[in-house]
Amino acid sequence: MRPKRALEEVAGAHEGETLLVVSCGPSATLWREVLSGLAPGTVVACVKQEIHLCGSRAALHFFNPFNAQRYWPHNRGALRVDVQDQLAPPSFNSADLVFTLDPATTDDLSRSVASTGRFEDHTIERTGLIRPWGPGIMHEVVFFLANFLGFRTLHTVGWDVVAIPGADEDGLRRLTHFYDPPRTSGAVVETFEWSGQEWPSYRRRALLRHLSGAIYNRMPKADVQDEVGTIIRSLPRLFEWIESEGTSLTVHTQLRGNVVDPSIRPHIVDWSPPSSKAWV
Repeated sequence: MRPKRALEEVAGAHEGETLLVVSCGPSATLWREVLSGLAPGTVVACVKQEIHLCGSRAALHFFNPFNAQRYWPHNRGALRVDVQDQLAPPSFNSADLVFTLDPATTDDLSRSVASTGRFEDHTIERTGLIRPWGPGIMHEVVFFLANFLGFRTLHTVGWDVVAIPGADEDGLRRLTHFYDPPRTSGAVVETFEWSGQEWPSYRRRALLRHLSGAIYNRMPKADVQDEVGTIIRSLPRLFEWIESEGTSLTVHTQLRGNVVDPSIRPHIVDWSPPSSKAWV
């Protein structure tokens, strides 16, 4: 196991460079096409399961205990970045940098950084390894660490929360991933229960799933707390903060006709199928 990396070791390590962050939304499968259109030498960062697609091409790998999987040895060449929560279920992946969510922000969505919009209060220079609740790993650490490392041109693909998705028949939005089984497959998704007497047996089950390579610590995909809506409403402020740091952010996604805040539309590249106009 590699020794933990101090923040001072990596500060400014990529000053002025370009970063492509590949997250786990459906458009993640387009990462090669997106990368091919970017500047030579673009650094690739992966979020969670995307490491299985990017493999050795990833220089950074971000993950947390939720919807987790055994990532080793796929991430052996990457700087491995973990985001922990004192109330999180068990996790068995090792990391080089371990951040912790501030418990003062995790018990109320209104205290999340997406709700407050005060990104400047949570830079790594100010708060170090303590991170605000996003919600979502992109808001919690990815953009902050990219800024701390010195990247000045950011691109994302697979971060498909810039447009309001439609609701299912039960009226709820569902967060989808590139690795989700087809809805017709009959696959059962077991969400975690890890309080009280359930803890020992749950930890054993999670460990067995980790060792087998299965996804464990599953989280429900229904957006019952309006976390997606909160993230979407935070985007104009997020883009404003990123630009104030002298950095540009471009989001590559598939809008598929969904509505986007006009203030951020110029920062979005639409990779929707031919029925929709791409590269708008």
